[in-house]
Amino acid sequence: MISLRNFAKLVASLIFVVSLSSLAHGQPAAAFVSSGGSDLNTPCARATPCRNLQAAVDAVAAKGQVTILDSAGYGAVTIAKSVIINAYPGVVAAINSTSGTAISITAGNVIISGLKINGNGTATTGISVVGTQVVVENCDITGFGFGVSVGNNSAISKLDLINSNLYYNGTAVFSNGQGANFPGNMTVASVSMVRINGGNITQNVAGVEMRSPGAANLANVALFTGGANTGNVNLIGNVFNVVCTVTPMCNPQPITYAFNSGYTNSGP
Repeated sequence: MISLRNFAKLVASLIFVVSLSSLAHGQPAAAFVSSGGSDLNTPCARATPCRNLQAAVDAVAAKGQVTILDSAGYGAVTIAKSVIINAYPGVVAAINSTSGTAISITAGNVIISGLKINGNGTATTGISVVGTQVVVENCDITGFGFGVSVGNNSAISKLDLINSNLYYNGTAVFSNGQGANFPGNMTVASVSMVRINGGNITQNVAGVEMRSPGAANLANVALFTGGANTGNVNLIGNVFNVVCTVTPMCNPQPITYAFNSGYTNSGP
């Protein structure tokens, strides 16, 4: 019979081996970035953080979390696995891009919280969502051709945009793909679906653009107002608040729905 002391040693040895295995594969459950970090510090531990988001996203395990420790710019990032990216309260976690896409998401279930994403009036896209499901909350996105672009008419793409602000973009929210007969209900989205809950979409050329080959009732963007589970979306001050490839989808404005409900346009 194994003694208690030997059992404790065995457990400690197993934990040590598992830890070494995790480190060897560069897959910790948590990774960190800071202004004083270095991308040579993989796996981006709390005491030795990395400098840029891409290094931390590459290092962290799928379904892990990347935490931004202090205020700085953290570089563009491509994400192809489930991950959470968030900033400590009070931290100004910035991505400043002058070209291309600031955050490209191509796989996994991703949550992005508390980032300031700036295209400086020259970058193409703030956040690109293709073939994945993404939550963007408490973010500011400004100065892009497309603030957020969702879908490409072939890959199933879903976005929940929560309490985020989009200013001074060409198109703030662009949804490209056939929607569903029940706008706002993600479970029946056929290709592209966007739910916008709270926040401000203002001072853009186009606030929301829906591009769909479907009929007028196949809207693929839901703006939520009122109710216990929803917030008010301020879609104001844009040159065009809503733009659609199928005109009846835009009439009447604004396009508003109860949470996860059927198609019930609220009227002007």
